[in-house]
Amino acid sequence: SKPLNYWRYGILVIVALSFIAGFALVLDLLEPFSISGRFMSFAVYPVLAWLNNLFSSLLFSMDIYNVRPVSYTLNSPASVLVSLLLFFAIAGLAVFRGRLFCNLLCPVGAILSLVSRKPLYRIRMDDSLCNSCGKCERACKAQCIDSRNKTVDASRCVMCFDCLESCPNGGLA
Repeated sequence: SKPLNYWRYGILVIVALSFIAGFALVLDLLEPFSISGRFMSFAVYPVLAWLNNLFSSLLFSMDIYNVRPVSYTLNSPASVLVSLLLFFAIAGLAVFRGRLFCNLLCPVGAILSLVSRKPLYRIRMDDSLCNSCGKCERACKAQCIDSRNKTVDASRCVMCFDCLESCPNGGLA
């Protein structure tokens, strides 16, 4: 797919300006580490704590005191719902569209794309070995390979090397 740099860097500018202005909600909603942290603390931890306490009370009834109950508070249903929706939306995008979230919406992905413009190692296509079959393009989760023009967009490449394994002629190095 074509890089949507206006979207990527526009969202990065909006996130940066809102963060500088003291409005961190935009960053909280788009930054993947806070999304995964909220998902774990709002959705996963209460379930695990409840299971632990259930198991603990079962063991206590048998006079086994090795597992202690833990305290936890239930979060508001809205915060749990938002964390679940964001987490599963990103997971769904990853399953069905590869790294679309990372390449388009994620501020961390935009910063990494700026840093990776001059990478130490770059995947290149060898024109003499490439037959433009498109196998590398289909294997690329970052959608950064154009097999027709025999180019790799380094700003979106995450160096997963899936393309190297998929190329039947060794046209990528």
